[in-house]
Amino acid sequence: MVKDGIYLSGRYQVLSKIGAGGMADVYKGKDTMLNRYVAIKVLKKEYREDENFVRKFRTEAQSAAGLLNPNVVNVYDVGEDRGLYYMVMELVEGITLKEYIEGQIISQRDYQHRNTDVHRYRCSTCGKYHSPRYQTAECNYFQRRQS
Repeated sequence: MVKDGIYLSGRYQVLSKIGAGGMADVYKGKDTMLNRYVAIKVLKKEYREDENFVRKFRTEAQSAAGLLNPNVVNVYDVGEDRGLYYMVMELVEGITLKEYIEGQIISQRDYQHRNTDVHRYRCSTCGKYHSPRYQTAECNYFQRRQS
């Protein structure tokens, strides 16, 4: 873990941890040269000594830097300072992808619950299944039940 307030390569100030993945931790930082906030991805301590992971990290940075797509964050810089391998990227403020997906799942479930016949009851009058929301003309079971 990188301490808040340190500078990487004398340019990037680490402000606070904002996320973690399998190989790296992500910090909100500030590019002091360009005076803008950035995301700084730092390879985790347990992988810094492993040349394969360092190579994968650098390959990821090169691959991401080659992408020009409005749906992919920009990579601004990659480097190493005091044994810390880092990648500096565009900072996108807002909710995480995980939070977004969880919200979509909940929204979809709520939508389905409100707009489908999730709760159906067998009518003791006619033997058919009915939703309390949709009454059929053939059976007034729910009208009688409410009175």
